[in-house]
Amino acid sequence: MKKIGIGIIIVLCVIVFFIGLAQESNNKKNNDINVLKIENDDNNGEEVCKHDFGEASCSDKRICKKCGIEMDPTEHEWNEATCEEPKKCKNCKQTEGEALGHSTKYGKCSRCGKKIDNLEYKDKYAIVSNSDREWMTEQESFTDICISGKIEEIQDMNNIIIKDSENQKWCVGLGTGCDFSKYKGTNCEVYGFSSGRTSDIHDNLPYINMENDTDHLIFYDGKVIYPKSFESTQQFPNKPLKTNNGQVWVSSNGGKKYHRDSNCSRMKNAYSISRNEAESRGYKACDKCW
Repeated sequence: MKKIGIGIIIVLCVIVFFIGLAQESNNKKNNDINVLKIENDDNNGEEVCKHDFGEASCSDKRICKKCGIEMDPTEHEWNEATCEEPKKCKNCKQTEGEALGHSTKYGKCSRCGKKIDNLEYKDKYAIVSNSDREWMTEQESFTDICISGKIEEIQDMNNIIIKDSENQKWCVGLGTGCDFSKYKGTNCEVYGFSSGRTSDIHDNLPYINMENDTDHLIFYDGKVIYPKSFESTQQFPNKPLKTNNGQVWVSSNGGKKYHRDSNCSRMKNAYSISRNEAESRGYKACDKCW
């Protein structure tokens, strides 16, 4: 009997030992996952975790860094796109699409009210292309612009047709009476002013005026022409041009005759005006070319 009692005691000790090990292991596990015991009236002393899920995610499950519990993804809550920022989720900051962009390149934006000046300039000329024409038409007056492109055509009276980087054709009014035929098919820069609107007088193309003293055209070889400057045109050969649509040629160096050809009577610095205007100024038709 004595031996049986001792054996029972040993078995009980072993059981108590392993129970102690299990309890210690459980306590260690609870400690590793940072389960905290909060003693307050709200939780009545129950064991709770102050979850730390990190940044919100609307597409992936979130896992608490302390206790390992998983949470389903949250749903996107979108802030609508603005002029300067795309659509953005309030929770995960994910973006979608693109910013709306301001309604104008210059002036007050009709969407956000911000004063905008996103134009790039060369000297005082705004660098534009076809996509900027809507902005140009909204302006109260003509805009000084710079267009880069390829010379597609040289018409009578030296209207040059140029195609910009967006394949939009523009009509450029030079009106110098000089021969630019060798520049057809080459690139150039035009500095003039325009409203961006099309005109049926100019083949329904947007028209660029070159009537200010600073307006000029730069050819691919570096030559520059200021249509209002007589000296600037002398580097180009004169070419007789026929009248078109009621236009005639007169000399800026005097004389009282208007002509069909720009080189008639060896005129220098000839320019074109309408026949009605010429006659209203007292000009008479040339006997040689009429």
